[in-house]
Order: sequence, then structure tokens, then C-alpha cells
Amino acid sequence: MVLFLRPNMANILLQVFITILYVIAAQLVIRLEGTSVFV
Repeated sequence: MVLFLRPNMANILLQVFITILYVIAAQLVIRLEGTSVFV
């Protein structure tokens, strides 16, 4: 695996990783606050 030889690939993987963490954090906050946010 030579993913780090291409800076563009590394940036894309980093953005995807940050996006996944953001989605997980958002879901945890929604679960803590309750489902009244979508109503």
C-alpha cells in the first residue's frame, strides 16, 4: 500500500476520517438530547 506517496490521496482519506468522526459525534449528541430535534 503506497497511499502516502500521493498527498491528494492522504488529504482525501483525512477528510473522510474527519467526516466519519463528525457524523458519529452528531449521532451521539442527538441520542443524548433525544429525538425531539427532528420533530
